[in-house]
Amino acid sequence: MLKVKTKRTRTRATSTPVPTVALPGFRVQALPPDLEGDVRELYRICHPKWPEPPGPHFFAYPTVVAIADYPHNVVGYAQYAMNLDDAGHISVWLKDTCVAPEARGHGVARALMLERLRIGFEMGAVAALGMTQPENVAMLALLRSLHFDEREHFKRAYPAGEDGIFFGLSLATYRKGV
Repeated sequence: MLKVKTKRTRTRATSTPVPTVALPGFRVQALPPDLEGDVRELYRICHPKWPEPPGPHFFAYPTVVAIADYPHNVVGYAQYAMNLDDAGHISVWLKDTCVAPEARGHGVARALMLERLRIGFEMGAVAALGMTQPENVAMLALLRSLHFDEREHFKRAYPAGEDGIFFGLSLATYRKGV
């Protein structure tokens, strides 16, 4: 279980104490082959009604992982794919994000998202595109906080028949560390 330390800081404008959260230590990196089993286990926790992905799935779709400093374990993963449209524009497709229940609320999904946006930006992508379920309040909040635009609703967009909301973000104004 991740532990959170709370400290108090003062805002410059008001000098009023404001509680902030010191996030537990984790790092984001490309999925190393020896941690694929951990990612598959986390996939089953996050998507219990979805079919098991095929053997090469987590390498066919590049996967970044969040690894807790202690204990050394995978606390989240996110997948993406680089796409080229008919006009020759590159986009990064944000495929899947999963955070272990005990790691939620600690910035793991945001760090994974920012890493995928960084990769897309460095690869020359003009947009980041993705979909989430209407019930996924945390992901909706993350996408909106990063200024993604809600574009379209799809019925039965996911393997277990869940609906999806399609989002997009222009990377023309992307800045590292959004």
